[in-house]
This record gives sequence, C-alpha cells and structure tokens, in this order.
Amino acid sequence: MGLIASAVGCAPAAAEDVSEGRELVGAIEEAGKIRFVSGVGFADGCSLEAVTVTPARVRPGEAVIVAARGRGCARGAELSVGLRAPRAASFEDPRDRGATRVDRRDQRGRAAVEDGLMEVRLVLPSPWHPRSVVIEGELLRGGARIEASSGPRSAGGRAALALVPVETRPTEARALRAEVAPRIDGALVEALWQRRGDALVESLGGEPLVGAASEVWFAWDEARLYVAARLPDEDLWGTLSAHDDPIYEQEVLEIMVAGTGADGAVGEYVELGVSPRGVTFDASFKKYREGDPGWSSAWEVAVLADGTVNDGGDRDRGWAVEAAIPWAELCAYAAAACPPQAGQRVRVNVFRIERQGRRTAIGMALSPTRTPDFHAWANAGWLELE
Repeated sequence: MGLIASAVGCAPAAAEDVSEGRELVGAIEEAGKIRFVSGVGFADGCSLEAVTVTPARVRPGEAVIVAARGRGCARGAELSVGLRAPRAASFEDPRDRGATRVDRRDQRGRAAVEDGLMEVRLVLPSPWHPRSVVIEGELLRGGARIEASSGPRSAGGRAALALVPVETRPTEARALRAEVAPRIDGALVEALWQRRGDALVESLGGEPLVGAASEVWFAWDEARLYVAARLPDEDLWGTLSAHDDPIYEQEVLEIMVAGTGADGAVGEYVELGVSPRGVTFDASFKKYREGDPGWSSAWEVAVLADGTVNDGGDRDRGWAVEAAIPWAELCAYAAAACPPQAGQRVRVNVFRIERQGRRTAIGMALSPTRTPDFHAWANAGWLELE
C-alpha cells in the first residue's frame, strides 16, 4: 500500500536550511526584497557589493531579480548569474576547477560588469519543490572564469550571492478533455498522450532522478478519468500474480485520487495499483490509512511491456500503463464532485516503486510527500480538468 518514500542521493544538511544559509551571506529582509551585506571579491580585483534579490520569498514560475553594485571591474567583463536547486548546487568538485552537476532546473543570465549597478532577471521553474533557491555568480572575461577569492563562495570558486526561501506548492497537472475515449491497451498511441507528460520525481523531497524520466498523463470525459504512464526500466520484474497481492512490496505504479477531499491527512480516497505483470491492487479509504482492501474497483487498466518480464538475462526498455477510472466510483468513494466539469480540480498523486537489482527501492511521485508515507496528502498534486 505504498509505505515507502525513499530519497535518492544526499546533500549537505545545511544546503536546504534557509536560515543557516542566509546567515552565511548576511541576509537582511526589507521592503519585499533581501539585501545581502557580505560582498564578494574576485581574483582580478573586481568586487560585488550591495547584492539584493527581489522578491524576498519567491514562488515557482515567478521572476527573480538579482541586482548588485560592481567596483574595480574591468571593461568587457560579464557576471553570469545562476539560479540553482540547493542539492544540485552542493555537488561540486573543487579538484576539477569547480565542475558542477548539470540540472535541468538550472537557469542562467548575464549582465555586463561595470562600476555601478547591474541587474539580472531569471524565472524560477515550475514545479519547484526545494524550499529554497541558491543564487550563484561567476565573473567571466574573454570566455574564462575568474574565481571568487573572498566572501561567500563555493570550494570551486563560485560566488554564493544569495539563498532565498521559496513558497513551495504541490505539483499542478492538467487533464485534457478526451473527445474520443482512448483505447485502454497500454499502447499510448492516442494524441492525448503525445504532449509532454509530467515527470515523476524523487518521492520524498522532489529532486529529479538520474536517467530517463518516468512520465504520466491525464485526460477525462463525462464517464471516466484516464491516466497513462511511460516507465523506463532495464529489468522488468514481479513475481506476484493474484489480484490484491501486495505488489507494493515489489514494483508498482500507484494512482491515488481524493477528489476535493483529503485536506492534509484526512478525507476519503482510493488507491489503485498495477505491476509490470499487469497484476492489480485496489482499496478504498474512509480516512487516513483506514482502508478496505476488500473493495474492488471497476477501473480498466492495461500494461504493455517493452521487454520480457522476469528474464534477468536480457536488458528491457520499460513498461507503459493506461487506465480508465469511472467518475461514479470517484464520486462515491473519493469525495469527487459529479458530474465532472471543465475547471474542476481533483486531488491526486501518482507513485512508482522501482527496485534496483530487485532489492533497493526507489520511490517516485508526481508530487513529493515530504514525509516517508505515500498516504500523506498535504503536498499531493492538484489536477485541473481542462
């Protein structure tokens, strides 16, 4: 029943601690912005002072304005400003001249460095699940990077300009209106599934996972809510074979729907799971973890394997899932509003458990739980019917 929400990788404890990080760079909040009183000096004598970031607390999808005053800076120099997640920013190898791990959320902008005020505008990506964002600075001249030599800086010589708190929110997904109901066969050939899907992230804190992303899509009509998923996997595996077997102890895709209920940790919801073998599990819950595993859903689900399940001697490519859940069922057991209408919002989450080497569990989620419990609803996703 999805008891696991595992973290992948580990960052320094202080990387996610906004208060400690802001003390390091001398942050003072004032009039909707943050002023950082510690300056940064570079090896060529250029320095940045009076660094400010607006707004003082940023939201995903919102613009971030980084401003600074330069002193003693040569003409032709540029300041490259990077907006980075704390965990990504913490992975740096000083032996390799500050080489960093590339993260698809990274944003960068440049401004000419002259004696006087300079400004860079960046946009915080959405979704964004870390509780803070790191603002880094690099001084460039003639294509070469000049290392920071004083003030807050990384081991690799990058200036640490700011650490700004983020007003995080659950992942917001969209369900397209299905003019023609998709055929539930796992093939994912319908136009509904050709747009970019929502990537599953590390289930505890929302960090992206290394490698090809697992993606999910949603659609709807008056009769059913449709869910599709494409799940890369080099070893398709699952030994359980009977309906309602504990497939969540092996490899599984789980769909949780709470309608407009499940505010925080309470409310009616349903849990529907399927394994790479096509074995299903279903349960309804009157409130948090008080479920009826004997309940049977009328959902339709199909799995299409791109490889051979349980053959450890070959290299598989993955599996796809296509499902249709009756609205009548969601209204009766998950507090959803019926009949469904465009603009309606539904509380959902989608989880995947992948076991590396058929042992180590990796938990993935549409929207991270922030606690090691797949039944936690406080940060579950919102699905809007378009």
